[in-house]
Amino acid sequence: ELLYNGRQVLNELEIKNKSLEKLTKELSCDKEYMQEENLKIKNNIIERLETKNKTLEKEIKQLSCDKEAIQAENIKTKEDLDDKCEQMVMLKMRKLQKSSELNILQ
Repeated sequence: ELLYNGRQVLNELEIKNKSLEKLTKELSCDKEYMQEENLKIKNNIIERLETKNKTLEKEIKQLSCDKEAIQAENIKTKEDLDDKCEQMVMLKMRKLQKSSELNILQ
């Protein structure tokens, strides 16, 4: 009976051992699958970030061009205003001069 019980325990342990081996194999496959999935997700995120980065670089470049154009336009506008002010001053001076000449003549 002791031998019988020993064999029964041995059979149960072999069954549990095979079950554990199967479970270990499944877990190993799951681990590999999860690593592959994680790599895919990581690569996808990197790709999306690189695309977004390129888009932002283009937008920055465009904004820089826009800024330069606006600055050039501001300089032109300031020069135009300076010219108009100078013309108005000259016109006022001529009017004052004519007014003075008229006063002298009278």
